[in-house]
Amino acid sequence: MTRAEFGRRLGGECGAHGTTDPVVIEERSPEVFRRVFADAAAGAGAVFLANPDWGSAERAEFAALVAQSAERGDAELGWLMVPTGGTSGGIKLARHDHQTVAAALAGFQVFFEVDVINSVGVLPLYHVGGLMGWLRCALSGGSYRDVDWSALKRGQVPAVGGGATSVSLVATQLRTLLASDAGVAWLRSFDHVLLGGSAFAPTLLQNAWTAGVHCVPSYGSTETMAMVAAQWPVSYEEGASAGLAVLPHVQIEVGEDERIALIGASLFRGYWPDWRSEEAWVSMDRGRLDAEGRLQVLGRVDDLIITGGEKVDTAEVERVIGDVVRGGDFAVVGIPDGKWGQTVVACFRESDVEIDRVQVELELVGRLAKFKWPKAYVRVANWPVNSMGKLNRSELRDRAIDAIRHRATH
Repeated sequence: MTRAEFGRRLGGECGAHGTTDPVVIEERSPEVFRRVFADAAAGAGAVFLANPDWGSAERAEFAALVAQSAERGDAELGWLMVPTGGTSGGIKLARHDHQTVAAALAGFQVFFEVDVINSVGVLPLYHVGGLMGWLRCALSGGSYRDVDWSALKRGQVPAVGGGATSVSLVATQLRTLLASDAGVAWLRSFDHVLLGGSAFAPTLLQNAWTAGVHCVPSYGSTETMAMVAAQWPVSYEEGASAGLAVLPHVQIEVGEDERIALIGASLFRGYWPDWRSEEAWVSMDRGRLDAEGRLQVLGRVDDLIITGGEKVDTAEVERVIGDVVRGGDFAVVGIPDGKWGQTVVACFRESDVEIDRVQVELELVGRLAKFKWPKAYVRVANWPVNSMGKLNRSELRDRAIDAIRHRATH
């Protein structure tokens, strides 16, 4: 499949962008996004996706990247720039194209044993999860339907219809829908509720499975063009400990440092304006592979806290606290400390959860070494997440520091 054929299959009009000039797509409306994207894909210039939720600093950073020129141009390779990062560490533009998209689609079809994919779209199309949700349907000849998340979370639950078999969600969205009978009923209408975007508590998955929701935990990134590992559809009842099976279009290895490395045709070509030369891409995610080759994602490399020379895995602490705090948003971060290097702090979304520190610490006894225990519990009024519901840990860390300083001065 050539780029022109790819664009035509999406409904693009060849010649709509008749030059090699770059096309920037910053569009919140799904209908407009798809039309502009299809035309740009059928053209010959680089295509840059922008996030309408960015602030002035991120827009300036993005504009500076778009203004750069690649060492070599190629209308068929690496022409699609999908943003990743942002305020959590600087914007990067992962270079993709119709070939990486096709590889990701093929792996999805083989894994789920389906040729035609019909989906409902809740995630924004300018993020890789939402984009692939649409592209899988369009390229496989299936149907795709937009659903407004803001209306859905208010309880305006639409009938699925049209034979839709899957919907992609992030953890915050799944938790919201599980809180209402109407939301649960809506989720049960799908063969697969694909869960990704960030780490999620095992209790959230168990709540979904208990409610009869066919929730499929998955792992992927912008650099891999979304999903590269997921739990087998037949193992819903096994729980999160069953691990994630690697999709057939990639190979995954885990090094001695626990970093997840990937090889496969869906991997990005490099970060604009550069090209990636290595066959394998080593992510910033930590994991382990079991004897059957299934992947367990442990967390981010940069989420490790070093306190008094000891390593604290924030994901491990969050899993234990999650057994006490049922529902609501919380996270564990490390903040600078003059004596210990870093201090472990538990942050909770102010409107979501009532925290009983004594109860939490009773749960920690015998399960975590004392140096892993949070030294402070902080309520955060404005929980820092993006439009995908993904937590901005850098910003949360800053808010925790401010809250602790405020306590010290009052």
